[in-house]
Amino acid sequence: MAIDMTSLYFRRQLLCRKTRVHDPIEAATSICGVNAQRGITIYLSFWNRMHNLEKKDLDRALYKTRELVKIWCMRGTVHVVPSNQFHTYTKGTTPFRLWSPTLSDDLCTKVIKALEEPLTKSEIVDKIKGSMPEKDLRTQVARAVRILGYRGLVVFAEALGSEFYTREYKFALAENWLSPSDSLSEDEACQNLLTNYLGCYAPATVQDFAYWAGFKVKETRKVFDSIDTDEVRIKGRTYYMKAGDNLDNTKGQSDEVILLPEYDSYLMGHKEKSRILNEDFKSQVFLPLASVAPTIVKNGDIIGTWNVKKKGKSLLFQINPFEEFNEYDISLVHNEIRKIAHFMNLKYHINSLRESSS
Repeated sequence: MAIDMTSLYFRRQLLCRKTRVHDPIEAATSICGVNAQRGITIYLSFWNRMHNLEKKDLDRALYKTRELVKIWCMRGTVHVVPSNQFHTYTKGTTPFRLWSPTLSDDLCTKVIKALEEPLTKSEIVDKIKGSMPEKDLRTQVARAVRILGYRGLVVFAEALGSEFYTREYKFALAENWLSPSDSLSEDEACQNLLTNYLGCYAPATVQDFAYWAGFKVKETRKVFDSIDTDEVRIKGRTYYMKAGDNLDNTKGQSDEVILLPEYDSYLMGHKEKSRILNEDFKSQVFLPLASVAPTIVKNGDIIGTWNVKKKGKSLLFQINPFEEFNEYDISLVHNEIRKIAHFMNLKYHINSLRESSS
Protein backbone atom coordinates (compact mmCIF):
# COMPACT_ATOMS: atom_id res chain seq x y z
CA MET A 1 0.00 0.00 0.00
CA ALA A 2 1.35 3.42 -0.96
CA ILE A 3 2.02 5.74 1.97
CA ASP A 4 0.77 9.31 1.74
CA MET A 5 3.66 10.88 3.67
CA THR A 6 2.15 14.36 3.60
CA SER A 7 -1.25 13.41 4.99
CA LEU A 8 0.29 11.08 7.59
CA TYR A 9 2.68 13.76 8.83
CA PHE A 10 -0.06 16.41 8.91
CA ARG A 11 -2.16 14.20 11.18
CA ARG A 12 0.67 13.09 13.45
CA GLN A 13 1.64 16.70 14.00
CA LEU A 14 -1.92 17.21 15.36
CA LEU A 15 -2.67 19.76 12.63
CA CYS A 16 -5.69 17.94 11.22
CA ARG A 17 -8.93 18.85 13.01
CA LYS A 18 -9.60 15.21 13.90
CA THR A 19 -6.21 14.73 15.56
CA ARG A 20 -6.10 17.91 17.65
CA VAL A 21 -6.05 17.55 21.43
CA HIS A 22 -7.45 19.38 24.46
CA ASP A 23 -4.40 19.40 26.72
CA PRO A 24 -1.16 21.37 26.12
CA ILE A 25 0.90 18.68 27.86
CA GLU A 26 -0.47 16.08 25.44
CA ALA A 27 0.33 18.36 22.50
CA ALA A 28 3.95 18.88 23.56
CA THR A 29 4.37 15.18 24.30
CA SER A 30 2.87 14.04 21.00
CA ILE A 31 5.13 16.14 18.76
CA CYS A 32 8.38 15.92 20.79
CA GLY A 33 8.34 19.48 22.03
CA VAL A 34 7.11 22.71 20.48
CA ASN A 35 9.54 25.16 18.90
CA ALA A 36 9.56 28.30 21.01
CA GLN A 37 11.81 30.89 19.41
CA ARG A 38 9.44 33.77 20.22
CA GLY A 39 6.58 34.28 22.64
CA ILE A 40 3.82 34.59 20.06
CA THR A 41 5.21 31.58 18.16
CA ILE A 42 4.66 29.32 21.15
CA TYR A 43 0.99 30.22 21.50
CA LEU A 44 0.17 29.88 17.79
CA SER A 45 1.94 26.52 17.50
CA PHE A 46 -0.10 25.13 20.41
CA TRP A 47 -3.29 26.82 19.20
CA ASN A 48 -3.02 25.11 15.80
CA ARG A 49 -2.85 21.71 17.51
CA MET A 50 -5.54 22.09 20.15
CA HIS A 51 -9.27 22.48 20.52
CA ASN A 52 -10.36 25.78 22.07
CA LEU A 53 -6.98 26.77 23.55
CA GLU A 54 -6.93 29.90 25.67
CA LYS A 55 -3.70 31.71 26.53
CA LYS A 56 -4.23 31.07 30.23
CA ASP A 57 -4.23 27.29 29.61
CA LEU A 58 -0.68 27.29 28.30
CA ASP A 59 0.50 29.86 30.86
CA ARG A 60 -0.86 27.67 33.65
CA ALA A 61 1.03 24.62 32.39
CA LEU A 62 4.25 26.63 31.99
CA TYR A 63 4.27 28.85 35.06
CA LYS A 64 1.78 27.47 37.62
CA THR A 65 1.71 23.68 37.50
CA ARG A 66 5.03 23.64 35.59
CA GLU A 67 4.04 20.49 33.74
CA LEU A 68 5.67 22.12 30.72
CA VAL A 69 9.05 23.80 30.68
CA LYS A 70 10.89 25.95 28.18
CA ILE A 71 14.49 24.84 27.61
CA TRP A 72 17.33 24.75 25.11
CA CYS A 73 17.55 21.32 23.50
CA MET A 74 17.27 20.15 19.87
CA ARG A 75 19.73 21.95 17.58
CA GLY A 76 20.60 24.19 20.51
CA THR A 77 17.27 25.99 20.05
CA VAL A 78 14.44 26.74 22.46
CA HIS A 79 11.52 24.31 22.85
CA VAL A 80 8.63 23.75 25.24
CA VAL A 81 8.75 20.14 26.44
CA PRO A 82 6.92 18.05 29.06
CA SER A 83 8.64 18.51 32.41
CA ASN A 84 8.46 14.79 33.14
CA GLN A 85 10.71 14.25 30.10
CA PHE A 86 13.18 16.98 31.02
CA HIS A 87 16.15 14.60 31.24
CA THR A 88 15.31 13.00 27.90
CA TYR A 89 15.52 16.34 26.13
CA THR A 90 18.54 17.74 27.98
CA LYS A 91 20.75 14.66 28.33
CA GLY A 92 19.54 13.29 25.02
CA THR A 93 20.96 16.26 23.11
CA THR A 94 23.98 17.19 25.25
CA PRO A 95 26.53 14.67 23.89
CA PHE A 96 26.17 15.86 20.33
CA ARG A 97 26.75 19.59 20.62
CA LEU A 98 28.57 20.69 17.49
CA TRP A 99 30.27 23.50 19.38
CA SER A 100 31.10 24.19 23.00
CA PRO A 101 32.18 27.79 23.56
CA THR A 102 34.76 28.35 26.24
CA LEU A 103 33.37 30.07 29.29
CA SER A 104 34.77 30.85 32.70
CA ASP A 105 33.82 28.22 35.28
CA ASP A 106 34.00 31.00 37.85
CA LEU A 107 31.33 32.98 35.99
CA CYS A 108 29.06 29.93 35.67
CA THR A 109 29.42 29.28 39.40
CA LYS A 110 28.48 32.88 40.20
CA VAL A 111 25.43 32.72 37.94
CA ILE A 112 24.27 29.52 39.63
CA LYS A 113 24.70 31.06 43.07
CA ALA A 114 22.82 34.18 41.97
CA LEU A 115 19.81 32.12 40.93
CA GLU A 116 18.49 31.53 44.43
CA GLU A 117 15.27 32.85 42.93
CA PRO A 118 14.21 33.41 39.30
CA LEU A 119 16.04 36.40 37.77
CA THR A 120 16.32 38.11 34.41
CA LYS A 121 19.74 38.33 32.78
CA SER A 122 19.96 41.99 33.80
CA GLU A 123 19.16 41.09 37.39
CA ILE A 124 21.87 38.43 37.35
CA VAL A 125 24.37 41.04 36.10
CA ASP A 126 23.35 43.44 38.88
CA LYS A 127 23.78 40.71 41.48
CA ILE A 128 27.29 39.62 40.48
CA LYS A 129 28.87 42.71 38.91
CA GLY A 130 30.63 43.80 42.11
CA SER A 131 32.65 40.59 42.18
CA MET A 132 33.79 40.57 38.54
CA PRO A 133 35.16 42.95 35.91
CA GLU A 134 32.19 44.63 34.25
CA LYS A 135 33.62 44.70 30.72
CA ASP A 136 31.33 42.66 28.46
CA LEU A 137 29.65 41.22 31.56
CA ARG A 138 26.15 41.36 30.06
CA THR A 139 27.29 39.40 27.02
CA GLN A 140 29.15 36.89 29.18
CA VAL A 141 26.16 36.39 31.48
CA ALA A 142 23.87 35.80 28.49
CA ARG A 143 26.29 33.15 27.21
CA ALA A 144 26.60 31.58 30.65
CA VAL A 145 22.82 31.27 31.03
CA ARG A 146 22.60 29.61 27.63
CA ILE A 147 25.45 27.17 28.29
CA LEU A 148 24.01 26.28 31.70
CA GLY A 149 20.75 25.66 29.88
CA TYR A 150 22.51 23.29 27.49
CA ARG A 151 23.85 21.44 30.52
CA GLY A 152 20.35 21.05 31.96
CA LEU A 153 21.05 23.29 34.95
CA VAL A 154 19.03 26.40 34.00
CA VAL A 155 15.53 26.71 32.52
CA PHE A 156 13.25 29.54 31.43
CA ALA A 157 10.98 30.71 34.24
CA GLU A 158 8.36 33.51 34.14
CA ALA A 159 7.75 35.47 30.95
CA LEU A 160 7.64 39.26 31.26
CA GLY A 161 5.64 41.29 28.78
CA SER A 162 2.16 42.15 27.63
CA GLU A 163 -0.31 39.48 26.56
CA PHE A 164 1.23 37.41 23.76
CA TYR A 165 4.32 39.57 23.35
CA THR A 166 7.17 38.60 25.68
CA ARG A 167 9.69 41.31 26.52
CA GLU A 168 12.15 39.10 28.40
CA TYR A 169 12.30 36.04 30.63
CA LYS A 170 13.39 35.20 34.10
CA PHE A 171 15.58 32.13 34.50
CA ALA A 172 15.71 29.57 37.28
CA LEU A 173 17.74 26.59 38.36
CA ALA A 174 16.09 23.44 37.05
CA GLU A 175 16.34 21.77 40.46
CA ASN A 176 14.36 24.63 42.02
CA TRP A 177 11.82 25.15 39.22
CA LEU A 178 10.89 21.54 38.43
CA SER A 179 9.69 18.65 40.54
CA PRO A 180 12.30 15.92 41.13
CA SER A 181 12.33 13.19 38.50
CA ASP A 182 14.38 10.08 37.83
CA SER A 183 17.56 10.82 35.96
CA LEU A 184 18.73 8.94 32.88
CA SER A 185 22.05 8.00 31.38
CA GLU A 186 22.96 9.76 28.14
CA ASP A 187 22.43 6.51 26.22
CA GLU A 188 18.97 6.01 27.72
CA ALA A 189 18.04 9.62 26.99
CA CYS A 190 19.14 9.34 23.36
CA GLN A 191 17.15 6.14 22.92
CA ASN A 192 14.05 7.77 24.43
CA LEU A 193 14.54 10.81 22.22
CA LEU A 194 14.67 8.71 19.05
CA THR A 195 11.66 6.63 20.13
CA ASN A 196 9.69 9.81 20.78
CA TYR A 197 10.78 11.26 17.44
CA LEU A 198 9.72 8.22 15.44
CA GLY A 199 6.31 8.35 17.09
CA CYS A 200 5.42 11.59 15.32
CA TYR A 201 7.96 12.12 12.52
CA ALA A 202 8.19 8.61 11.00
CA PRO A 203 8.76 7.43 8.37
CA ALA A 204 12.13 9.18 8.73
CA THR A 205 15.73 8.64 7.68
CA VAL A 206 18.84 8.64 9.83
CA GLN A 207 19.70 12.01 8.29
CA ASP A 208 16.26 13.38 9.20
CA PHE A 209 16.73 12.56 12.88
CA ALA A 210 20.27 13.96 12.88
CA TYR A 211 18.96 17.21 11.36
CA TRP A 212 16.08 17.52 13.83
CA ALA A 213 18.11 16.74 16.94
CA GLY A 214 21.33 18.49 15.94
CA PHE A 215 23.37 15.28 15.96
CA LYS A 216 26.24 14.12 13.80
CA VAL A 217 25.10 11.41 11.40
CA LYS A 218 27.82 8.99 12.55
CA GLU A 219 26.63 9.19 16.15
CA THR A 220 23.00 9.05 15.06
CA ARG A 221 23.48 5.64 13.47
CA LYS A 222 24.63 4.28 16.84
CA VAL A 223 21.37 5.42 18.43
CA PHE A 224 19.32 3.75 15.67
CA ASP A 225 21.28 0.54 16.20
CA SER A 226 20.44 0.58 19.92
CA ILE A 227 16.62 0.41 19.61
CA ASP A 228 14.12 -1.78 17.77
CA THR A 229 12.81 -0.20 14.57
CA ASP A 230 11.00 -1.30 11.44
CA GLU A 231 12.19 -0.32 7.97
CA VAL A 232 10.10 0.70 4.99
CA ARG A 233 11.25 1.44 1.43
CA ILE A 234 9.68 4.49 -0.17
CA LYS A 235 10.76 5.62 -3.64
CA GLY A 236 14.01 3.72 -3.34
CA ARG A 237 15.01 5.12 0.06
CA THR A 238 15.10 3.42 3.45
CA TYR A 239 12.96 5.00 6.16
CA TYR A 240 12.54 3.97 9.78
CA MET A 241 9.58 3.80 12.14
CA LYS A 242 8.90 2.44 15.60
CA ALA A 243 8.67 -1.33 15.76
CA GLY A 244 5.06 -2.36 15.14
CA ASP A 245 3.99 1.12 14.02
CA ASN A 246 0.81 1.22 11.97
CA LEU A 247 1.20 3.87 9.28
CA ASP A 248 -2.47 4.80 9.13
CA ASN A 249 -3.14 6.11 5.63
CA THR A 250 -6.52 7.70 6.34
CA LYS A 251 -6.99 11.10 4.72
CA GLY A 252 -9.11 13.96 5.96
CA GLN A 253 -12.54 14.26 4.40
CA SER A 254 -12.44 18.01 3.78
CA ASP A 255 -9.87 20.65 2.88
CA GLU A 256 -8.03 22.23 5.78
CA VAL A 257 -5.90 25.37 5.74
CA ILE A 258 -3.81 26.51 8.70
CA LEU A 259 -1.38 29.37 9.31
CA LEU A 260 1.73 28.19 11.13
CA PRO A 261 4.10 30.62 12.86
CA GLU A 262 7.78 30.97 12.04
CA TYR A 263 10.01 28.07 13.11
CA ASP A 264 7.03 25.79 13.71
CA SER A 265 7.99 22.21 14.52
CA TYR A 266 6.19 21.01 11.37
CA LEU A 267 8.92 22.55 9.23
CA MET A 268 11.87 21.38 11.32
CA GLY A 269 11.21 17.64 11.54
CA HIS A 270 13.07 16.41 8.45
CA LYS A 271 16.16 17.38 6.53
CA GLU A 272 14.48 16.52 3.26
CA LYS A 273 11.34 18.68 2.91
CA SER A 274 9.59 17.17 -0.11
CA ARG A 275 6.74 15.68 1.92
CA ILE A 276 5.55 19.21 2.78
CA LEU A 277 7.23 21.66 0.38
CA ASN A 278 7.90 21.94 -3.34
CA GLU A 279 11.64 22.48 -3.86
CA ASP A 280 10.89 25.45 -6.16
CA PHE A 281 9.58 27.42 -3.18
CA LYS A 282 12.04 26.31 -0.50
CA SER A 283 14.03 29.55 -0.59
CA GLN A 284 10.87 31.50 0.28
CA VAL A 285 10.42 29.52 3.50
CA PHE A 286 13.98 28.80 4.62
CA LEU A 287 15.51 32.25 4.57
CA PRO A 288 19.03 33.68 5.04
CA LEU A 289 20.54 33.73 8.54
CA ALA A 290 18.68 30.52 9.46
CA SER A 291 15.30 32.29 9.55
CA VAL A 292 12.16 30.26 8.82
CA ALA A 293 9.06 32.04 7.53
CA PRO A 294 5.50 31.65 8.82
CA THR A 295 3.71 29.33 6.41
CA ILE A 296 0.27 28.68 4.95
CA VAL A 297 -0.46 24.94 4.86
CA LYS A 298 -3.28 23.23 2.97
CA ASN A 299 -3.90 19.55 3.70
CA GLY A 300 -0.25 19.20 4.71
CA ASP A 301 1.33 21.03 1.76
CA ILE A 302 2.92 24.45 2.23
CA ILE A 303 1.27 26.76 -0.32
CA GLY A 304 2.52 30.18 0.75
CA THR A 305 3.89 32.38 3.50
CA TRP A 306 2.39 35.08 5.65
CA ASN A 307 3.39 37.70 8.16
CA VAL A 308 1.63 39.87 10.67
CA LYS A 309 2.37 43.12 12.44
CA LYS A 310 0.63 44.45 15.51
CA LYS A 311 -0.45 48.07 15.29
CA GLY A 312 -2.28 49.29 18.35
CA LYS A 313 -5.14 46.89 18.96
CA SER A 314 -5.13 45.51 15.42
CA LEU A 315 -3.22 42.84 13.54
CA LEU A 316 -2.13 43.62 9.98
CA PHE A 317 -1.79 40.43 7.91
CA GLN A 318 0.10 40.01 4.65
CA ILE A 319 -0.54 36.85 2.61
CA ASN A 320 2.05 35.68 0.06
CA PRO A 321 0.86 32.72 -2.07
CA PHE A 322 3.36 30.66 -4.05
CA GLU A 323 0.78 30.36 -6.81
CA GLU A 324 -2.41 32.35 -7.27
CA PHE A 325 -5.12 31.36 -4.78
CA ASN A 326 -8.62 30.70 -6.04
CA GLU A 327 -11.60 32.19 -4.23
CA TYR A 328 -12.09 29.04 -2.20
CA ASP A 329 -8.52 29.05 -0.87
CA ILE A 330 -8.76 32.77 -0.13
CA SER A 331 -11.88 32.17 1.94
CA LEU A 332 -10.13 29.39 3.90
CA VAL A 333 -7.14 31.63 4.62
CA HIS A 334 -9.35 34.53 5.66
CA ASN A 335 -11.27 32.27 8.01
CA GLU A 336 -8.03 31.21 9.73
CA ILE A 337 -6.98 34.84 10.08
CA ARG A 338 -10.31 35.65 11.68
CA LYS A 339 -9.84 32.81 14.19
CA ILE A 340 -6.27 33.89 15.04
CA ALA A 341 -7.44 37.45 15.70
CA HIS A 342 -10.26 36.12 17.88
CA PHE A 343 -7.79 33.96 19.83
CA MET A 344 -5.61 37.01 20.46
CA ASN A 345 -8.63 39.23 21.19
CA LEU A 346 -7.59 41.79 18.57
CA LYS A 347 -9.12 43.33 15.48
CA TYR A 348 -7.52 42.52 12.15
CA HIS A 349 -6.93 43.82 8.66
CA ILE A 350 -5.80 41.81 5.64
CA ASN A 351 -3.63 43.52 3.06
CA SER A 352 -4.38 42.62 -0.55
CA LEU A 353 -2.97 39.26 -1.60
CA ARG A 354 0.39 39.70 -3.28
CA GLU A 355 0.84 38.32 -6.76
CA SER A 356 1.93 34.70 -6.74
CA SER A 357 5.69 34.29 -6.52
CA SER A 358 5.95 31.50 -9.08
